[in-house]
Amino acid sequence: MVRPQETRQLRFRARRAEDGDVATVSVYCVDGNGDRRGDPITEKEVELRSGQTDYVAEVTLPDGGGGCSRGGGQAAGLRFGLRVQGTRNRTPSPLARVMQPLRLRLETSPETDWQPDWAGARVLLRDREADVTFEATADAAGEVAFPELTFGGEMEISVALPSESAVRDTAATDAPWVDAAIYGVVGDDVEGDVRVLPGTPVVFRIDGPLSEPLKVRCLPPPVMVDLRLDPEDAPDPAYRLSDQELRYFQAQGNAVIFVHGYNVGHGGLPKRINELDRDYRLDERISVHRSHWSAVVDDDVARPIAYDHSVLADRFPAFRRAIDYPQMVNIEPNMDPNELLNGEGAWGWLLCMEYNLNRAAGLGGENDDDWPWERYTRCIGVTWTGDNGTRNFKESQTAAVVAGRRLVPLLRQLHDAGVAVTLMGHSLGARVVLSALHVHADTDDPRRVVDTALSPAPDNECDDPDDPSPLGTAVFPRAHRAAERFLVLHSNGDNVLGGEAPVPGSGSLREGVLGMLGGVYPKHRWRMSMNSEFRRLLEPYLGSHYTMPAPMSRDRWADYQRRIDDYARRPEVRAAWSRFRNAVMDEARNASAPTPGLLPEYHLLSPVALDERITEARAKAYCDALHALWRDRFHVNHPPRSAMGYGGFADDRGGLDDLDLIDAQLDDFDQKDVLHQHSGMRVPEGLMGFERNDETLFAKVFQEEIWNSRLSKYTGFGAW
Repeated sequence: MVRPQETRQLRFRARRAEDGDVATVSVYCVDGNGDRRGDPITEKEVELRSGQTDYVAEVTLPDGGGGCSRGGGQAAGLRFGLRVQGTRNRTPSPLARVMQPLRLRLETSPETDWQPDWAGARVLLRDREADVTFEATADAAGEVAFPELTFGGEMEISVALPSESAVRDTAATDAPWVDAAIYGVVGDDVEGDVRVLPGTPVVFRIDGPLSEPLKVRCLPPPVMVDLRLDPEDAPDPAYRLSDQELRYFQAQGNAVIFVHGYNVGHGGLPKRINELDRDYRLDERISVHRSHWSAVVDDDVARPIAYDHSVLADRFPAFRRAIDYPQMVNIEPNMDPNELLNGEGAWGWLLCMEYNLNRAAGLGGENDDDWPWERYTRCIGVTWTGDNGTRNFKESQTAAVVAGRRLVPLLRQLHDAGVAVTLMGHSLGARVVLSALHVHADTDDPRRVVDTALSPAPDNECDDPDDPSPLGTAVFPRAHRAAERFLVLHSNGDNVLGGEAPVPGSGSLREGVLGMLGGVYPKHRWRMSMNSEFRRLLEPYLGSHYTMPAPMSRDRWADYQRRIDDYARRPEVRAAWSRFRNAVMDEARNASAPTPGLLPEYHLLSPVALDERITEARAKAYCDALHALWRDRFHVNHPPRSAMGYGGFADDRGGLDDLDLIDAQLDDFDQKDVLHQHSGMRVPEGLMGFERNDETLFAKVFQEEIWNSRLSKYTGFGAW
């Protein structure tokens, strides 16, 4: 054992030397395979003499020069070598292992000057050889200190942040810790780093003395903005980024905001995977290959990054043979929330879409050693209350408008900070996006707060100057004033937007059934959906008068209509409606923002809250339209036009091309040949290396249309 700054006498023998010959004694590092690594960390010259064979070189071990290596069947450490007149010694010297206190420095990418607050981070260091685990806590700068250790044996390190500081979303996980997602460990010898798949065990060896703290490189924490919180429940709702999160995106210069679609729950982060096992039993662990493969997870630590089974196979050799049979491997079988590898609900969507975009930008290689994880760019997830049940689509549409209003302050915050924003809304999330842009543009001179608005499979009607919807909320004619360009990704084979039968062997069972039943979107003006939405607003004021008299079997339509008119003119019914109208007008006059910088909140007016502040005239028109709907028992005579995600702009039932004064760039892309299910963007075909080709959803949409043609060109996302 040797320590830094310790002087040792190295004895060697040299035969047949001549006077004046010089022997150079070198100390160099060797890895766990016994292979020499890098240049010598110190050298000493000894003058040789004729007839003398035994020599002593006093060598002082330097403070630094050590590095990291992985694997190998023996300890790493130091050896000395001898060179005389160009001839080297052939017999390896004994291995010397270094002892010194170990200092660590936690950091994110060395390519940016942004760092999170590391205070409270838990660092576990396990000496596998001695089977001893040390625990320490990082300070705010990420500095960690351990006592004197013997280097050379296998060490396993993990870093986890307290959940409450890693993610502001308190419902993101029930685990007390969130993994810091280590992707690299670097010593003084920066060429000898150890790189791993973030969120998996990190095993390494230190081969020499360290003058600087061992750098433990981690991914930035994930970012989710929760628009579900009502101001009544949270007096200061976090509809914007924290100062620390904002500094990260300022350092990047750009931000991608992803808004999930309809019927997506809040969900949560997945758990950290410790190993993959072949398992023929069904249990509560994450299923990777139906009942055959399962992941052994750490229930106390959440994982903040998505995986695909290409990278899993590289990290876990036992799983490698499974990808030889891709038809037998499915990371997310049937999109069942109980079997999702990469998290559930909004969190699962965020991690997957963020991972897909980074892969499209060039993250990837033959193995995880080649992956430039230091360039991995976080996106901003947005979760909103769109999970109101399959039959309550209209209620979810209103929730999307509410979420759009709450999204506006985030867009303005990023714009004011000089961050180029890409706003992506999937499915009904497109209504959140368009609502936000439309509301923001409700000024005489709106700023373009978004560079690019992307809408994969938007669950929203084709925009048209004529709005045939009952309340006039189907189109967003001001939205184009708040963004530089729009891209709509559509497919007339979408089984949710258009009710198409699923492609055999693809997609989820749930979405396949919805397709065979005609889809969800075409039914959003059914009486059942409309009644569900407006009952919650009207019934507290109308009481039993909310329910109209049912038609009698002998009634002719004219007779029944006269009965409805008589019922609506009853004094008690008119008084009930008067109470509702007064409440609506009071809300229009007195609505206020819960905190400075946020927009006024509306409740009764929420279905039509598409202006920054609703005027009394708009409130009166809303009451009249709602009264007419109620009198018609929420029957709407005309069906909705097709969704933009189904027909695109060019649909003959209306399109954005008909609008005058459009000064944003409008593009669409027909992905019917590559999109085989409504939620196919989450795990796109062609993402994994073994299925890669130029005609897949990943290649045609993520790489060509989204990243190459827009993100890299206009915002710089992934422009490494």
